[in-house]
Amino acid sequence: MRLRDRRIGKFRISIDVIEKNPTLVKRIMGECIIIEAELKYIDDSIHYAAISDHFNKTELGEMVMEYDIIVIENKFMFTTYNDENWFQEYLNDKNIIA
Repeated sequence: MRLRDRRIGKFRISIDVIEKNPTLVKRIMGECIIIEAELKYIDDSIHYAAISDHFNKTELGEMVMEYDIIVIENKFMFTTYNDENWFQEYLNDKNIIA
């Protein structure tokens, strides 16, 4: 992972998940370099901006994409809100982090 590759993304993790499954959260964070974090009381979560090989490249001045973290059977993946193929990727083990 190189900082100059500009693979920047945003995601959030609820306080409930952090408290109930810290091991999973540590694994997720191990895939990222956090560059910004903000506690949002409105949805009881921490919103992150991070750099990761799992994010798409972002050109200078371009909007940073927001990602969901999908967890199934203790595996997880980052996916964009508009990515309709995430389940098929999961079935094919593409982009899955064990």
